[in-house]
Amino acid sequence: MKMRTGIILIVLITCLGNTYRLLSQDTILGFGEAMRQVRSHHPVANAARLGPEIAKAQLMKARGNFDPVGTGSISQKYFDSKQYYSLQGGQIKLPTRVGIDLMAGYESNGGIFLNQEASTPPGGLWYGGVSLPLGQGLLIDESRADLWTSRLSAQNAILNQQNMTNDLLFEASEIYWEWFRSYHVMKIAEEAYANATQRFQAIKRYAGVGDRSMIDTTEAMIQIRNISILLDQARLDLAKTQRYFSGYFWDENGSNKELSSNENPENTDRIFAEILGDQVTGMEELDFFDQQNHPYLRQLVNKIEQLDIERRLKRDKLKPKADLKYIPLAQNTGSNTLSQFSINNYRWGLEFKMPLFLRKERGDLKLAELKVREADLFYRYKSTELYNKFNNKITEWQVTTDQIRQSQQAVDLYSTMLGAETRLFESGESSVFLINAREQALINSRIKLMELLAKNRSAYYGIFYLAGKMADTYTE
Repeated sequence: MKMRTGIILIVLITCLGNTYRLLSQDTILGFGEAMRQVRSHHPVANAARLGPEIAKAQLMKARGNFDPVGTGSISQKYFDSKQYYSLQGGQIKLPTRVGIDLMAGYESNGGIFLNQEASTPPGGLWYGGVSLPLGQGLLIDESRADLWTSRLSAQNAILNQQNMTNDLLFEASEIYWEWFRSYHVMKIAEEAYANATQRFQAIKRYAGVGDRSMIDTTEAMIQIRNISILLDQARLDLAKTQRYFSGYFWDENGSNKELSSNENPENTDRIFAEILGDQVTGMEELDFFDQQNHPYLRQLVNKIEQLDIERRLKRDKLKPKADLKYIPLAQNTGSNTLSQFSINNYRWGLEFKMPLFLRKERGDLKLAELKVREADLFYRYKSTELYNKFNNKITEWQVTTDQIRQSQQAVDLYSTMLGAETRLFESGESSVFLINAREQALINSRIKLMELLAKNRSAYYGIFYLAGKMADTYTE
């Protein structure tokens, strides 16, 4: 009767695994809090935040192409007590975003050997005028192309920050759920090892007084050895995943920090509630794959637009280069600079240049067009691939949710079978071997349930990742 009571107590402890719950006094590092810590201090997240600042600097540099430029010069020659020439002048040039350059300046030249075309009145000449491209550079030029490209780069920098953060959080989430799985598998193995040890001690004690055969102690010891191997592997897996996950944790000073020994992942109660309870997000709420606003796909679209700007610039090179300059002149007479202004006083010029065969220009244009086509094909492929992966993740999430329900029922059934086998053993109609087999099946089903929980959560957050919204889920 005492042996029967002892065996029943041991089996009752084992059967608690039908709906395994982790009760721990240790600190729980929740998934949401873990992701917020990763986003706040991880070097990759900090590097991603530098992207927009770099883009602003690049945009400022591109805008600098349209800054006014002031120039000035003086050149004089004296020889044999004579001033051969004196050339003095200054100019302000203002490039505009419509291709026209505005200019204004002053020049004063003199000297006994000065070239006559460079001579000016004693008070010098003021001038102001424009430079207008009539062919190449009228609609687009390097400065405007650089500015437009830099604006797109600034947008891409923000999108790249979202993508980098999206990738980082998903990588961290994958490791988190591996850590969750390995931790709870280790707890299952520890519980099973304790139960098998207690069973062995009870059977050994009753075999010593003749209530059980000694072969039963051998069977009980085999179970201990098998579970011991499982426990060692579980501890190794936990150590590896915990160390790997620690690599995602950094402090505000930029130093990596280890997870403390009393920090544990989510308990199974809350995860079961999320997956099977009222907190499960409906599928209609998860269908948010927005191709137009997906950060990665928008980057590809901006890349196509940048290449298209390059293509337009290359096409513009096929035009002849024809720059027209018109510069009115005004003599400086006292305080009224414009008193001598006349439309008959001006300087003008026309510069024309065009390669005869345009082989270089046509080759550059062909390459630019092929790059645009290549980028467009890549965008079509990636958008379709992402959408298919997104739908596959939804399917995986749905299937694993159903598998968890079935797996939990299987755990209950295996627990029932173990209890029934134990009662047969008590009546002499079974053996320790069969009890061990039933217990091993229960252990395997519990481990499988933990694996499904981790897989389900990985698929669920993979939906957010593939939709490009992982970075939006966990704000700092």
